[in-house]
Amino acid sequence: MKATKSQALLFMGEVLFDNKILTKNDYLLHLEMSDATFKRYISEFRSYLANFHSGERLIYDRKKGQYRLDDEEKNMSIKF
Repeated sequence: MKATKSQALLFMGEVLFDNKILTKNDYLLHLEMSDATFKRYISEFRSYLANFHSGERLIYDRKKGQYRLDDEEKNMSIKF
């Protein structure tokens, strides 16, 4: 399916906030876009997280071939 940039970014956010995981291949097949466009949208989504969800970051897991949301605040907790 063809989607506008805003639709594609909204879909990306929906998938990540609901499932916490996004696979590149599934996203590319579903939205019919190039690899370069996907990379630009990932960069745009990271900027969105930095501006509006500062406690979360987008991580790429090379072993699993997927992007996931990571909550920095949970990882920074002090353990005694």
